[in-house]
Amino acid sequence: MSLLAIFSQELARIGGKPHPAESLEQAAAIYADICQEAASPALRVRWSTSLLETLDKEAVEITSRDRDEVIRLCAQAQIGLTEADFGIAETGSLVLESGPGRSRLASLLPPVHVAVLPLGRMVPSLQAFTERYAREENARHLQSMACLTFISGPSRTADIEMTLSIGVHGPQALHVILLKDA
Repeated sequence: MSLLAIFSQELARIGGKPHPAESLEQAAAIYADICQEAASPALRVRWSTSLLETLDKEAVEITSRDRDEVIRLCAQAQIGLTEADFGIAETGSLVLESGPGRSRLASLLPPVHVAVLPLGRMVPSLQAFTERYAREENARHLQSMACLTFISGPSRTADIEMTLSIGVHGPQALHVILLKDA
């Protein structure tokens, strides 16, 4: 089974929605459909990357260093658009590096999180991720990064009676656009 198939299967199992895309044009169409489902044209926020600008020029780009402003924007947004740095196939998890122009709040506060994952960034396991990450990342990059966030499906929590609730402490929906040509 391919890494894409394993990732998609595991992501769906934990409540996320995989969307394979053969091209940027197809990714943009998938993203537009997700936005329409989520009551767009509501406020959308996105990280500051050229790939995400291509998908949504109208979304508010998170560039401010003013934490209160970033919190306000992300809390009001209906959709948060991010670019995943890695995908871990065995768990269907995403890895996102936050830092300047890449506030993790864009993936945590809006009710819908849409992540774009270039397939070249897919790894089979957590061990493979740590090995590749240690090999690829350099000191300059690590100095500008605030933290790594691992995302495994939409937000979920359970009370003492084990009643499961989705989206109480984060996004109610997680969509991952799996981009072949990035």
